[in-house]
Amino acid sequence: SFREAFAKTIRNGPLTGFSVYISLVTFGYAALVPLIFIYLKSHLGIAHSTVITISGLVMSGTIAGYLAAGRLQRLLGTKWLQVACHLSFIGICTACFFCGKGNPYAVVQLTGLLILHGFATACFGVCFSAEVMALASPGNKTMAAAFCNTYSQAGLALSRTGTSLIIGSGLLAGSWQLGGRVVSSFQTLFLIYAVALSFCLLLLVLIPAV
Repeated sequence: SFREAFAKTIRNGPLTGFSVYISLVTFGYAALVPLIFIYLKSHLGIAHSTVITISGLVMSGTIAGYLAAGRLQRLLGTKWLQVACHLSFIGICTACFFCGKGNPYAVVQLTGLLILHGFATACFGVCFSAEVMALASPGNKTMAAAFCNTYSQAGLALSRTGTSLIIGSGLLAGSWQLGGRVVSSFQTLFLIYAVALSFCLLLLVLIPAV
């Protein structure tokens, strides 16, 4: 029954810990892609057609990630591939912070970072699926997958809703000075994501593979 399957999942400590980790990491990176698209259009002022072209290129990164994930998992193992994906998210968010109006190559660099983000997200998703199947109790894989995906989607929803509220409320300064550089509110959010994901490195101990 649903109640028995759910109770069995809750009692699975490694699976529950992994779900918490996934939720918080998703919270840190899930709003990045839509925020970059808004940033490209509203702050850097690129054409609508260019935004659509970039979104197509992002899909190519995701497809390449799914094609390469199995080979990378065999080469590095689930443990190191998950750690590499986590570090990639931190690096991507940090790099986005430096793509301001004063950077003449900002659009090209953000496009490359979005493609890399798609690749890392695909690999991270494959690791997620493999870890869920490994941690699920015998005969309880369906509930385990639903449980972990609920945590993941909760992190995604909170990330994008929170970002929307911050932008809409004007909580962040429109711009601020960092040395000789003018930093926009979008770049501030990129930096916040990077810091949040860095703190999430402490949660790697919740992953049984690690």
